[in-house]
Amino acid sequence: MWDLVPSNELRKYKILDAIYYSNDWMTISTLAKKTSSSERSIKYDLKELENYIEYLNGEVITSSKGIRLTLPPNIGIDYFQRNLYKNIPAFKLLEYIFFNKEISDHEAEELLFISSSSLKRLVVKVKDALAPYGLVLSTNPFQIHGDERLIRSFFSAYFNERYSLEEWSFPNIHLLLIDALNDYLHHYFKTSSDNVDYHFLKIQLAVNITRERQSFPTILPYSIIFEHRNLLYKETVSEITRMMQPFNLSLQESQAYLNQLMNWKFYFSTFFLDDPTPEYELTLEYKSMQTELKQIKKMIEKLSSIFSLPKADHIHLIYKLNNVITNYLLFPSTIIGNDYILFNPTDFFLNRKFKEEYPVFYSLVQQNILNICKKRGLSLKRGQLIELTYTLLSNWEHLIPNMYSIFDRLKILVFSHYHSIHAFNISTELSSELNDSITIEIYKESTLNQYSLKDYTFDILFSTRTLLFDIKQPVIYLKRVNGKLDIQHFNIIISETIKENKKPLKKRKKQLSIKSFL
Repeated sequence: MWDLVPSNELRKYKILDAIYYSNDWMTISTLAKKTSSSERSIKYDLKELENYIEYLNGEVITSSKGIRLTLPPNIGIDYFQRNLYKNIPAFKLLEYIFFNKEISDHEAEELLFISSSSLKRLVVKVKDALAPYGLVLSTNPFQIHGDERLIRSFFSAYFNERYSLEEWSFPNIHLLLIDALNDYLHHYFKTSSDNVDYHFLKIQLAVNITRERQSFPTILPYSIIFEHRNLLYKETVSEITRMMQPFNLSLQESQAYLNQLMNWKFYFSTFFLDDPTPEYELTLEYKSMQTELKQIKKMIEKLSSIFSLPKADHIHLIYKLNNVITNYLLFPSTIIGNDYILFNPTDFFLNRKFKEEYPVFYSLVQQNILNICKKRGLSLKRGQLIELTYTLLSNWEHLIPNMYSIFDRLKILVFSHYHSIHAFNISTELSSELNDSITIEIYKESTLNQYSLKDYTFDILFSTRTLLFDIKQPVIYLKRVNGKLDIQHFNIIISETIKENKKPLKKRKKQLSIKSFL
């Protein structure tokens, strides 16, 4: 989709991106190299950007050292990313097509304030940009064609990235009703997941309802009859119908809302994970989906067991992973599964973080994703594997704090040869200076020796006296410099101890064969 961005707009965004993330002064020549443009173009763009930034109560500071950017603390790079969309005619056209079922060439020219020849050139670019998404653009009237799931996936990602949390871009859909239904979904799906992106869920719901109202029906990948669905969730149907009554929706509109919510019930509940009651006939599609979901569930449970992660409700994660894999199988040559168009999510760094800090976990995740996909006849491309890995890491409930607590948290035992109150004072001082990854315990016994230490669990022993103990944990003398604890020295030892603690985990990698893992 970057080909739809005019070169001057792309250059200005690259300049902003470079100076936004730089902690140092950025020279004109450096910006020219980063943007593959001339210094003259950079100077011209900077003048335009200065007015833009000033409007935000920010400032582009120039000096002999170079250029720096200052912004109000509430403004992030996402503000400039959304603003980039506003200036791109191609995205204006796509959005207008989404909300209007048929648009003539003349209407498109008036909307974009461009000539007939300019529109023709733009249409060629848009067609090329949509092709990787499995979508086709026709003209006069303008319409987007393709599998309905691909169309909805594309526009859900677009609206999520294009608009801020404060903006509601669906004028014909009641936000109050969407919010009420969205709140109900948490109870409705019977999931305690804190990792569900409810803002994106609202956008998906609005996109789906808009398409339903335009007479584009939802395509269910599994043949579950509607009577079966409504029979199972009769109580939920009644509740949703009651919630819609104050908004005076037409029968068609009400049915569109109801269809979407009832369809989602099948994919965000334990329905397919639970063994069905005997009165319901099992179709081959049902059995297939149940097997697929249970494979993913087993993988997550095994990973949790190996890395001592607490049990959690992973329903959302299981369905999310399965949906992405299913889409890769259904549409192997398209871009689907990404919840973004131009810009990676802000937490996309998780892939790099886990690869560097928890390489064994990261490796096992990828190997088992590959194994699951292989069983389904899917050979993943590198980009698809990265996306699936990101999906797992970003949707696993409390994964980061749990991994951090298990593998990065250090237990310090403090001993004072004076008394426990003195040790308490030292522990308070250490707590205020060291980071949150440290837990501190005070040694309270009247005597200290190697045998009495066996009653304590710790990674480092801090002492006010030199100790010549032969124990596996480091023993650190509480050194002071000018009356203050030598925290810099302590942090070096703490970092080294954390690395040492991770080594046994790395050795376990050889013991974990994938065949026995699943």
